[in-house]
Amino acid sequence: MQTDVKLVRSQSPFITKKWNSRRIMLDVLIALIPVVVFTIYRWGFASFCRMFTSVLVAMLTEFLIFPLSQKPDRKAEGKWQRLVSRYKDFNSLNLLTSALTGLIFVLTLPAGISFYVIVMGAIFGIAIGKMVFGGTGHNVFNPAAVGRVFVSLAFGSFFVGAYPSLDVVAGTTPLTYIRQESFAKVLESYEMWELFVGCVPGPMGEISKVAILLGAVYLIIRKAADWKIMLAVVVPSFIFALIAGLGLNVNAFQFALFHLLSGGLLFGAVFMATDPVSSPLHTTTKLLYGLIIAIVTMLNRFFGSMPEGVVFGILFANMFVPLFDRIKIFKNRFNWQFLVTYGVSMIVMILIIFFGKGGTF
Repeated sequence: MQTDVKLVRSQSPFITKKWNSRRIMLDVLIALIPVVVFTIYRWGFASFCRMFTSVLVAMLTEFLIFPLSQKPDRKAEGKWQRLVSRYKDFNSLNLLTSALTGLIFVLTLPAGISFYVIVMGAIFGIAIGKMVFGGTGHNVFNPAAVGRVFVSLAFGSFFVGAYPSLDVVAGTTPLTYIRQESFAKVLESYEMWELFVGCVPGPMGEISKVAILLGAVYLIIRKAADWKIMLAVVVPSFIFALIAGLGLNVNAFQFALFHLLSGGLLFGAVFMATDPVSSPLHTTTKLLYGLIIAIVTMLNRFFGSMPEGVVFGILFANMFVPLFDRIKIFKNRFNWQFLVTYGVSMIVMILIIFFGKGGTF
């Protein structure tokens, strides 16, 4: 029996979900509006200039690199015509994805950061984090996270004094301050409502949890981001912080809530970990993916040299996505292999954190 097969030719990204790529990018940009509005309100016109610069540089970088990976039209005459022919597949989706990368990247930076750092990070994120892998829809790693890790490692000295001073701790971010003082002392300087609203020093787009949650609700309603990935990152992170609080013999719930509302955990879980290109396809692998992000993030917060580790966790988890999507035993099956893998990972992490923070039975 002969079956008619329809060959579909389309432009990347080839996302195996019933979603339109352009619509997803637009929805994420719309979801970022509360964050952008709060950022401009909190930090003024200077923050707008930084966001504009990052978005513009990211778009220009993609535009300039794009033809290098394209073949010219053989029928084109002259160098100019051949160059123009290399842009035949360049469309609004390329500009949307690069603009989104530039915006997310700059929102993870402090309001006083140098424009030089923004330009270098945006170029690196697009060029190395995206275009090297083939451009839109082919990147293995989250480009915004690639740019953020690059500037934190290459231009670490530029971050000193880049956080505007807001209170008695002279602009020290909550996650940095908790490494210097006891948790009780930290609570005297930062109240939970301040962390929730965003009245604390920190990266421009990461401090207002209200704005982030508004964006998350919009993404979930529009089905532009998977809520399972968000919870897969946040819930284990909260549990690990709870265990650390028990080990430190402080109010465990307050300690866990502090870590949930501090730093870029929520921002990363909502706007970066849910990237449809660099995140896994199946429910079970999404849970493992989120667990890896939570593990790396909290290990870095509790025992690492840097106070924040969300972007490192996201990049580390991105490496496992191609493997996760190919392992048959994890493809949407809550079988014993998945339960053992997830359960053992949780137990090992809980023990490491509890005893590592000084806990005893």
